[in-house]
Amino acid sequence: MKKRRYNIKDKMAYFNKVKKNMDCKEKIKQSEIEKNEISIEDRPICSDFLDNFDLDKELADRNLLGWIDMIEDQKLHAAVKSLPIEEQTLLSYIFKECFTQTDLAYIYNTTQQNISKKTNNIFNKIKNKFVEREEF
Repeated sequence: MKKRRYNIKDKMAYFNKVKKNMDCKEKIKQSEIEKNEISIEDRPICSDFLDNFDLDKELADRNLLGWIDMIEDQKLHAAVKSLPIEEQTLLSYIFKECFTQTDLAYIYNTTQQNISKKTNNIFNKIKNKFVEREEF
């Protein structure tokens, strides 16, 4: 029997048959999706999550410096925000990412003692900002 791939007599009939097969496959796929699909409202975990969802906290967690905006104490927030970006980043590695001074020494290609001095200087700057704000 000869293949009729290139020798199609009724091209419209062939086209309609191919289209019908494609539609059937699409319907099968869609029914499989619908069969396994669960509504968000039907899932208690999601409804609890949506009620307790804090967009600000979620965005802060995605950004290295985002935690700074979550500081509730206005004086502390202003003091940390007034620091240069490099120092804010160093604080973020310490407080948000929980890096040790040894880890930071490796990242910054310096000694642990040097990182300790830098962090102490940063903490002193923050303390000084508190004192400045309280004098006014």
